Amino acid sequence: MIKRFSFLLLVIPMIASAQLRVGLDAGRVPTLKAGDKEVPWATEPDGMAISFGYEKYLIGIVGVGAEYTLDLAEENTFNTAFIYGAARIPFPFPFIKGVVRAGYSMPGGDASDKFDAGTAFGFGLRAKFPFIPLGLEAQFMRHALVPNDKYDEFANLAGDLEFFMNSINLAATLKF
Repeated sequence: MIKRFSFLLLVIPMIASAQLRVGLDAGRVPTLKAGDKEVPWATEPDGMAISFGYEKYLIGIVGVGAEYTLDLAEENTFNTAFIYGAARIPFPFPFIKGVVRAGYSMPGGDASDKFDAGTAFGFGLRAKFPFIPLGLEAQFMRHALVPNDKYDEFANLAGDLEFFMNSINLAATLKF
């Protein structure tokens, strides 16, 4: 009983001081490269996706988070799960902060057959007034995934393959 109570005393304040994120990818651009040349992308993902995330700042400006992006396409979906570290960067304007994220990205949906996990980073601006729990954020994200040798489309390409998914995300944040 005491262990459960102690656990709740730790978990409830963490959840209560966290931030939920819901965003919309306004544009997504995939790039596949073999060596120096860009390879045509046969089935481009649609430009729209919705993301759901949770972010917790541990020491004022440094935090951790997780985000799942759900592709809104009906086929050839490109979902991603992103686990990251985050940092806030103060700006001269009191209600605007810069945000930098870097972490590990895992593909999902139809893309999980074509790509292995890789790294990702993002940066953007967040605006939030004090005493109001809602905020807005605009960010650029870049997921660098590793094309999978098992997928036939990549088997005949020579050289080192690189895949990047760039997106512009507009998110609403809710801080408890």
